[in-house]
Amino acid sequence: MVRFTDRFAARSARCLTGQAGRAFIGRSEREGVVVVTTFLEEGLSWQGPVVWWNPVDGARHAFAPDTKPRPEQERVTLCGQAVVLIDPSELDWLMPTCDTCMDRAKQWAQQRQDSIEERRRDQRRRQGWF
Repeated sequence: MVRFTDRFAARSARCLTGQAGRAFIGRSEREGVVVVTTFLEEGLSWQGPVVWWNPVDGARHAFAPDTKPRPEQERVTLCGQAVVLIDPSELDWLMPTCDTCMDRAKQWAQQRQDSIEERRRDQRRRQGWF
């Protein structure tokens, strides 16, 4: 379950999209996933994880969203480190976040949001809205 607080969601949306209320970014404490939820004309739509997070090698690192992290997997972090994943304890989640992974995760979220906005613009053009 992903929990959002209004303050966190609004700040994150503004930070990543420049517009409040366009996207909400959150992290699941249990599964370590960053998700983007956007408001579409027809309602709320979940776009899936932007990245997976997992604490390993002294920091919380981000991983590509194609495969959910599992203990004993060999993965490459967004910062380029090859690691073997662990089954993190609650204490492991208190490790500092890798700055490079966070920067790349924000870039991926921004690219996804830009893609969503481009599809919306194309749809509006096709429907003659402008």
